[in-house]
Amino acid sequence: MKQRIVCLAACAATVMVTATAVFSFGFFAQRNLKDSPLTSSLCSGALSLADLPETPICPVLYYGEQRIGRVEEDFDQAEFLTILKGELGESRTPRKEFSLRQERSDETPLNFDRCLRTASNAVQSEYTDARGLYINGTLIAAARDDGTLQEALDAFLDAFAELKESEGQAVLKNSVLGSCTVPEEDLLSCEEIEAVLAVCCSEEKFDFFVKDEKVVTFLENHQVPQLSPVIVEQVSESYEETVPFETVIVEDKSLYVGARVVEAEGHPGTKRVTVLITYEDGQETSREVFLEEILVPPSNEVIREGMLPPGAATGEFIWTTSEGYISSLYGYRDLFGETKLHAGIDIAVPTGTPLYAGDGGAVIHAGDAGNGYGIYVVIDHGNGIVTYYGHMSKVAVKEGDKLCKGDLVGYSGATGRVTGPHVHYEFRVNGKSVNPKKYLSDR
Repeated sequence: MKQRIVCLAACAATVMVTATAVFSFGFFAQRNLKDSPLTSSLCSGALSLADLPETPICPVLYYGEQRIGRVEEDFDQAEFLTILKGELGESRTPRKEFSLRQERSDETPLNFDRCLRTASNAVQSEYTDARGLYINGTLIAAARDDGTLQEALDAFLDAFAELKESEGQAVLKNSVLGSCTVPEEDLLSCEEIEAVLAVCCSEEKFDFFVKDEKVVTFLENHQVPQLSPVIVEQVSESYEETVPFETVIVEDKSLYVGARVVEAEGHPGTKRVTVLITYEDGQETSREVFLEEILVPPSNEVIREGMLPPGAATGEFIWTTSEGYISSLYGYRDLFGETKLHAGIDIAVPTGTPLYAGDGGAVIHAGDAGNGYGIYVVIDHGNGIVTYYGHMSKVAVKEGDKLCKGDLVGYSGATGRVTGPHVHYEFRVNGKSVNPKKYLSDR
């Protein structure tokens, strides 16, 4: 038994040394030789090394010096790289070359999908998610967090403003912080980012010499655009301004369509306006109102607009004329030698005085009927109410006309049974005369 163990050990050692010298991947060194028939045959002298099967030479894919694995003989490297770059996207491009090497290997070739996944993992392992400083959409520098980026940007801008000997604030326009994916070695510290910004600054007086090899390497490997900060200053300015009044329209059902009555006149007000003016490198770029203070409030104009259609009654009556005086009231009196009801109010006015409709309505009579009223007009106002205008010298309307309150109906006179020029103003409700004072205001 002891002699057999020594023999097996000697055979195994011989196989391992020989395999390591002949084959690049140590095929036999990785196998368990304890109970191998091949080992037994070698030890017993039945086989020699010349009888061993030769490991085939096959294509193996590498990413730089990182071995991806054996691939098929017909492996299309160009197609593979096209698909791989499409899956990785623009933020994760291969940083080393993919190459095919011929090696001896008896491992199972990777199928296309597995090869793609392994290669993708190899590329992505070189990248890390970070936060980046972008200017006009171009990535300038990256760090692990926003705080590092903001601290570096603030320090650079403070130094630039001090260089310009300005009280304003230095600003890199169109600069934003956002997510990015970069190689691990491209992550910079606050001081390194500040150095990158200073070197790329277009200001001639901003003389910044970089000794840090990492920053030098970063600038050599990245095309960082020239940066041009601007000095932003803001000043406030105040002035007074007129505040226009508004016109408020109120619908009035007591007025006819088209009629407008100014109920309250409008008056403009005044206000103090404070604006914030922004200057960039001494040139005004914007002004923004940030405060308005009313000094005198405006008062609105109020206008009443009529809603009544022509000929409609308002329900409120006016005197047919504001001239003259009342010569006879409603009631019983002696009329031409007998006591009779005087059914209206007589207003003494000179012949030719204009007479107006007491309210809206339709003309149902215009002329002389030979009944003592002389030339007269009757207007039907609806709801059983009619008005009479007697002893006129001339009418200005005809039967069927629709009148609005205040429209001209004719002129006073002394026609009919009268003792002098006047107008007889009479009200009837459902055919019976009523005292006009019930519908009219005092005069």
